[in-house]
Amino acid sequence: MKKDGGPAFPQPLTMAPQGNLTSPWDGWGIGGMTLRDYFAANAMQVEISTACHSIKNAQALVGAAEEARRTIEQQIAHNAYSMADAMLAEREKP
Repeated sequence: MKKDGGPAFPQPLTMAPQGNLTSPWDGWGIGGMTLRDYFAANAMQVEISTACHSIKNAQALVGAAEEARRTIEQQIAHNAYSMADAMLAEREKP
């Protein structure tokens, strides 16, 4: 199982009047976006911005996608999650 860093924006649990623990996410599932997803979303924005900055960068992205037999969108997502995984690994170092 991949380490996901836990929730990106953890919510405190509170005691409901009935005596059970509750959170603002009740009804939608506790947790929401993981830290890995948050890192990947930010890395994706940079990836797209960089590709849009110049023809050379866009061609490099297209070339990487073709080489990996991915669509451009799949390549961007792959790159973003690779960056997120590297960031999570770096966080664990002392």
